[in-house]
Amino acid sequence: INAKLEILHSLKANVGRLSDLPAKVEELLALKPSVDAMKETIRSLQESVKKYESTMKLVTENDEEVKILRTEVGALQATVSEQTVMIEQLQTNINSTEQYSRRCNMEIHGISYVNEEDLGATITDLAHKLNISDFNSAEVVVCHRLRSRLEGAPPILVQITSV
Repeated sequence: INAKLEILHSLKANVGRLSDLPAKVEELLALKPSVDAMKETIRSLQESVKKYESTMKLVTENDEEVKILRTEVGALQATVSEQTVMIEQLQTNINSTEQYSRRCNMEIHGISYVNEEDLGATITDLAHKLNISDFNSAEVVVCHRLRSRLEGAPPILVQITSV
């Protein structure tokens, strides 16, 4: 009998616990929408983390590309600076060369224009009038009139072989 009594007590305790079970099941069922909402929030957070990681990867790649481009721009700026210096030197050389080539040129103003004029003869006559004794008409390379910028006779350009 004692054994049966103990079994009954144990069953009664289990029944007591089982009687609380429907209330606890109801509490758990009431929590189900909250758990579902939490699951959805976790899924949303996981997607956000994936997007964040993707964005960070893109930012890192862009940073690396910007570094490469900055290096290239620096190299190009150095090249442009070098070429600018070279262009300035070449321009100076061209100006010097042009000035040197013009040292044999004379521009003569004030000689009236005559139709069908012979500028070679005019220059020879001018040299005699100016008492230039060592003038040789064979030393004249080019002799022609320039365009007149002002009213009056256009100037004459004479290029000689040497100064």
